[in-house]
Amino acid sequence: MPFMTEDEWGEWKGVAQSPGPKQVIPSSIFDTSIQEASDTHGVPQEVIRQIFKQETFSGANIKPSSKGAMGPMQIMPETAKDLAKELGVPVNLILNDYHYNIMGGTKYLANLYKEFGDWKDVAGAYHSGPTFWAKVRAGLSKVGPKAARYIEKFGEELQFVHGRTDPLT
Repeated sequence: MPFMTEDEWGEWKGVAQSPGPKQVIPSSIFDTSIQEASDTHGVPQEVIRQIFKQETFSGANIKPSSKGAMGPMQIMPETAKDLAKELGVPVNLILNDYHYNIMGGTKYLANLYKEFGDWKDVAGAYHSGPTFWAKVRAGLSKVGPKAARYIEKFGEELQFVHGRTDPLT
C-alpha cells in the first residue's frame, strides 16, 4: 500500500519542484513516516522533527538545496547512495519519495548517533558532514556561524520539548 495517494504525491511533487514562492505542505502528511522512521531506526521523533524543521521548515520548502540536497530531510545524493544500499531500496526513492527520504534521513541520524554519541554533535554532523564534524571535535576545524546557529537552534528546541538536550537519557 503506498504511503500517499497519487493525488497527494502529485501535490507534494508539484510543490517540491515548483519554481515560485514557497508553499506549505501540511506537516501531518509526514507524521506517519516520522513515526515509522523513529520506530524502525530508534531515533526519537523529536530529533527527526527538529532536523526536518531545520532542513525544510517542516515541509514548507522541499526544493533541492543550492548544494543539491533533496527531500524533506535534505539528503545529499552521495549520502543517499550509501543509505539506499543500507536500506535495500533504489537511490531514487531516497531522493524523490518523501517517505523513503524520511526513512533514509533517520537512518543517517542513527548512524551519526552511533559515531558521535551526542545529539548536538549529530546535528552538527548532519548539517556540516561527519568528516568535517570529526575535525571540529578534534579541534582541527572551527564551526562557522551558520552551523553554530543550526546546532544552537536544534538544542534549544529539544530543551523546550524535553528540558534536556539528549532525549535518550
